[in-house]
Amino acid sequence: MTTDGKGLWIVVWSDGDIRVARSTDNGMTWSTLADLLVSGQLDIDPQIVTDGSGRWMCVWQSGDEVLAAVSLDDGISWNTPIQLSQPPESPEDFEAIVNSKPRLATNGQGLWITVWTHLAEPKFIKPPPDDLPIWRGTVHLSRSMDDGTSWSDPTELLEDFSSSNYRPDIASDGMNDWISVWVRDPLLSPSPFPAVQSLEVPVFE
Repeated sequence: MTTDGKGLWIVVWSDGDIRVARSTDNGMTWSTLADLLVSGQLDIDPQIVTDGSGRWMCVWQSGDEVLAAVSLDDGISWNTPIQLSQPPESPEDFEAIVNSKPRLATNGQGLWITVWTHLAEPKFIKPPPDDLPIWRGTVHLSRSMDDGTSWSDPTELLEDFSSSNYRPDIASDGMNDWISVWVRDPLLSPSPFPAVQSLEVPVFE
């Protein structure tokens, strides 16, 4: 949920599809729920952000990918979603790839950044009894410099081959500084949901 600070609040959630409801009177009354997207995929983990100037953006996980959509009429309608995540250069090297838990921020000046967890299970065989799948998590990032009209190809926020990194978040001070945080597991885990080990807090522009 977020607000433009002028009485309009929009909440998004998932029941397998992405739903949206609006309040124009600071939460006293709410619209009936509407579909932001019904894709036929499992759509989960939405987040909505506004620049406070009439533009609203929502990111979420759709199947194994990350999508973003923009509304220019205060959440009444939404444009066609854009896929931010991309397939790897060598998909044959992986058993499975999942892009999940996207988080979004804007500086209110046209720049938007989305970060998410990129989980990959490489193809290799370990001798028994350690033949469990090994998932490596990396934090991927995509930027839009034109208010969500187009997005950069995803990149790794930080190259780290000695650990698994996942569940990122991101924020901006409204100027040139951005902070992203995420969970770092120093060992490659046999599960896509390893135990929390530490929290990384880099600052970048």
